[in-house]
Amino acid sequence: MKKLLSLIILLICFSLAFSQTISFESEIKEAQTLFENSEFLSSANILESVVQKDPKNTYALNELGVVYLKIGKYDDAENCANKVINLDRTIKKSYYVRGIAYYYLGKYKESVKDLSCFLQFYPQKTDALNSRGGAYLALEKYNLAEKDFSSAINYSLMMNSQSPAVYYSNRAYTFIKMKKFPEAIKDLDICIKLNPNDLDSLVKRSYSYNQLGKYKEALADAKKTLQLTPNSEEAHRNYGEVLLSSGDYENAITEFSIVLNMATDDALSYYLRGCAYAKLNDFQNAMNDFNKSLELEPNNENCIQAKTLILNEIETFSKKG
Repeated sequence: MKKLLSLIILLICFSLAFSQTISFESEIKEAQTLFENSEFLSSANILESVVQKDPKNTYALNELGVVYLKIGKYDDAENCANKVINLDRTIKKSYYVRGIAYYYLGKYKESVKDLSCFLQFYPQKTDALNSRGGAYLALEKYNLAEKDFSSAINYSLMMNSQSPAVYYSNRAYTFIKMKKFPEAIKDLDICIKLNPNDLDSLVKRSYSYNQLGKYKEALADAKKTLQLTPNSEEAHRNYGEVLLSSGDYENAITEFSIVLNMATDDALSYYLRGCAYAKLNDFQNAMNDFNKSLELEPNNENCIQAKTLILNEIETFSKKG
């Protein structure tokens, strides 16, 4: 009789546990559906409830971590992934979640380590490649960054899906850092074809053309950025840089002055305006701007060198006089 009673109790406990598992499975599926419909907060609420009831539910923890990534709760996403890894280190998705969270938290070395672990098993996961590329880029490992961004693009094409413009944009920025400006322009052409009003890509392409001495093309992109965002500091500064490079010093000064009216602490614009003044032999205003730039950024080597050149010029003129 006692054995029968024990068996009945055991069956009841198993039945309760099984029904709870089914219930959680249903809740997790509901949360996934909400996530797919961009109802991220509702999805998070359901998953948080599941995790509160079952703190060791690694599946729910991973799904919750993904939702937290989507809504920008990177610390919480990291915590979810840590819990999963502590429970079961073989679940690779947790390294993906934590690697992405680390990237957005600025923990680039840790991000590379986790995403590399994940990509060993899922090498075609394009957003993981893109994030690891971003981490490499932040660590100034440009060759590795280029390789990851290229892989993300190529895998997208292999799967017959259009690569997100951000992959091309990130690779273009990497090319700029590597001073591979023709390659950068090719990628930025694709970005701008996908979105003709992409301000970031227009600025980068204008900069790349400027570096190649293609001032007509650089000015065209710079003017378009101003048309799109007439009150943008970046647009005016970019236009001023192209004017400075092309020898239009007076108009360059005007553009940098507009920037400095909007942002009086912009060390770069003081330096660039100082360069324009120097080109016009207006050494007094040049020195004023270089000094202001160095007050804001004391270790700006370019500005220090420019100031030294001006001082040498003034000394030469004084000796001649």
